[in-house]
Amino acid sequence: MRWTAFFTRKDPLFFALRVVVFLPLISLLTITAPFEAAIEKPLNRANAWLTYVALKGFGVQADLGGEIIYSQGFTMQVVTACTGLYTYIFLFVVMTSFPATWRMRLKGMLVGSAIIAVLNQVRLYTLFLLGQSYPKLFDDVHVYIWQGVTIAVVLLYWYAWARKALGPAGAAGGGAPKPAATQTNIP
Repeated sequence: MRWTAFFTRKDPLFFALRVVVFLPLISLLTITAPFEAAIEKPLNRANAWLTYVALKGFGVQADLGGEIIYSQGFTMQVVTACTGLYTYIFLFVVMTSFPATWRMRLKGMLVGSAIIAVLNQVRLYTLFLLGQSYPKLFDDVHVYIWQGVTIAVVLLYWYAWARKALGPAGAAGGGAPKPAATQTNIP
């Protein structure tokens, strides 16, 4: 077997192997100083700013200082784990590893990225409000509820995308059998 077969084989085992190989490799980028400076820090500030703008837009008293959103009695720092970056990386890896056309992959990543961005802003907004009103619930909702919701939404989106990417054959490789052609005699 040629080494290129690893990248082109369509069976589920090779899909899983590609994910297992590429996810750690791409994740290693996130621990480099250039990646942190060029991607992580600006992404942290952008997410904090978007959350701040949404809060102000809905009349919530808040102030912004870089990556930190604060109000009287509550402060929330937006760190890399709060930006959706790792979710974007996961989605990128599973979509590029999946046997689909590049056009389908690109479209899936664009739609998926928009879903992640909106969901993440809703998450940050609600967490800030929760932290202001019920600070004792903040950690549990942040760690258990919102992470679970995010994982579920991304996996459901990927599953729907993957079924569509496979086309009429469906996820089982054969899909539902097509009805046999019938012959009609017209006098």
